[in-house]
Amino acid sequence: MGIKSPNIWHYPESSHCLLSMNRSKASTRLLLLVAALFFLVVILVVGNRVLRTTDESEAEIEQRYPSDRSSLRQLLGSDSKTAQGSRASDNQTDYEEILNRAYSELEGIKRQEVILNNLRKLTKHDPQRAVKWVLEMAPDETQNMAMAMVFTEWAQHDPENAASWIMQNLSMPLQLRAIAATSLATSWVGHQPNKAMQWSDHYFDRTKDYNPFQDAIIVWAKNDVKAVAQHITNVPYDDATGYIAMIDFVNIYSQEDLDRAREWVRVNVPNELQAAAQVEIIEELTKRKPSEATEHLLQADNLIHFESNLQALLSQWAGTDIVAASKWVDSNLNNAQKEMAYEQLTSILRIDRPQLAIEYARALSDTESRTEITTDILTDWRDQNRSVADKWISENIDSIDRSILEEVGYLGAESAKP
Repeated sequence: MGIKSPNIWHYPESSHCLLSMNRSKASTRLLLLVAALFFLVVILVVGNRVLRTTDESEAEIEQRYPSDRSSLRQLLGSDSKTAQGSRASDNQTDYEEILNRAYSELEGIKRQEVILNNLRKLTKHDPQRAVKWVLEMAPDETQNMAMAMVFTEWAQHDPENAASWIMQNLSMPLQLRAIAATSLATSWVGHQPNKAMQWSDHYFDRTKDYNPFQDAIIVWAKNDVKAVAQHITNVPYDDATGYIAMIDFVNIYSQEDLDRAREWVRVNVPNELQAAAQVEIIEELTKRKPSEATEHLLQADNLIHFESNLQALLSQWAGTDIVAASKWVDSNLNNAQKEMAYEQLTSILRIDRPQLAIEYARALSDTESRTEITTDILTDWRDQNRSVADKWISENIDSIDRSILEEVGYLGAESAKP
């Protein structure tokens, strides 16, 4: 049986962009910098606010807490004499007392400003006291930011002791440990990248938490792609970290310099990682110029990775121009390749465009696959939006196999109506 192309050319929504593709690979990578970068951004913003504290903000706080102006001035760090003599008095300041007062008496962004500012100072003098203070906080967003602040600062002046502390305290709460490790790795990699990567690899071996390693390699690649390229080719990593280092680097490199990244992949990526590396290249090519991505896909040397490359191409292209993607599939692929493309499109479109996903399912030549995929799409659609799904079913009921209607519960539901 030949493959019959789905008729989407007059489909009323076929030219609109798909806003989300539910791609598992992208979801994994979107975890990449969530913990470290979020907290680092917040810390930078809050830190700048601390340095810009004005007389007006002090007056507002004093108005809220009129009973102890001098203590609050100390908490805000805005007393002029204290500011002028801050360098001389740092060693004599009881930061923990300031932290405790701020923690119990202040609120909102001002509370975070004072806590993070004084934790940074305490970390410079006694990082282990700073960590101990953070661990005694209530588990909330402020505690997470505080832990990130401590290990970001500690990494700047004594990263090896910070790393040792983490390895000796792996039993701390999992989220805090992950924040500490990621903050350390992404800060450390900025000035001692090889040591940071070596420790992150060791941390993965002990904990199976790859995020510090992954985030560090990404931060480093964004700052010095040539150094990371040399590092990856010279330093052997085990399977998991080796995969992460190679593929996340290719992702960053392809964004920075696509042509050189393609050549680097061809020369340096081992055979067992070529499929994953090719996906990164195809995705970036499709974003820039889909026609070049299709040429790359169909090159003889790349046909060995055709299925994964096709998935990457269609996942990206369907989000910007499903009509063009469909025309290319129908015009350029043989029957076996079309079958593969249609099945992939059913998976790509089933959440956001179930009607169109069903059209691609109907184009499949294999009866069992056609029935199973159509049933799955209709089941999910009815679970998510039953009224819309049932309206579509009622309008197309003559073209839907009765066994599918029974399997998804539509016929039973219809017969139960009065």
